[in-house]
Amino acid sequence: MSDPFNIDINEFNINLDPKETPKEYATSLKFDDIIHKRIRHVNEIMKSGFEANIQHRIVTFKPICAITIIEYLLQAEKLTEIYLATYSINKDTLNKLKYIVDKHQVNCTIIMSDFFSKTRKHQQFSHKISEWAVQTKGVKVKFTITHAKVFLSKTESGKHIVFEGSGNLAFNARIEQYLIENNINSYNFHKQWMEELF
Repeated sequence: MSDPFNIDINEFNINLDPKETPKEYATSLKFDDIIHKRIRHVNEIMKSGFEANIQHRIVTFKPICAITIIEYLLQAEKLTEIYLATYSINKDTLNKLKYIVDKHQVNCTIIMSDFFSKTRKHQQFSHKISEWAVQTKGVKVKFTITHAKVFLSKTESGKHIVFEGSGNLAFNARIEQYLIENNINSYNFHKQWMEELF
């Protein structure tokens, strides 16, 4: 049996943005390859799958972030909603999130640090995030004082995935700690405080 996580990036149909330069396209292919390599790390951790009310706690140097978990879930699940709280997100991760939301028509709520809407260096980037939310049905973004890092996803099959820990929406090469679980109570707890911010 072939390894489903040994993925050749050339097998994917990539949704090209007509404004995308060849350099941006090459960067997106490279980023996709990185994500699919990270899925192997998630597979090692989640050998038992997402059984209800079982917590998986990890401390790792392996760069895992919410985008990796989203891609892992999409291999077997249809996502109906995504909630993200983060201090920061990098350009490649944002582009990947946009692609996933558009392709899979998933409702997406993002809570992000207002630091990125206040500093000159990041104003253009935060403006693009806000613009995307305004132009895309089912996408909401809130810039506020936060350092939270939580990802939630509800699946069509009834799973309530919670991924929380120290990492932002980027690939960090640091010691990071995470908790991954399928738990409706944890899910609703986090979803409630996020929704209350709007």
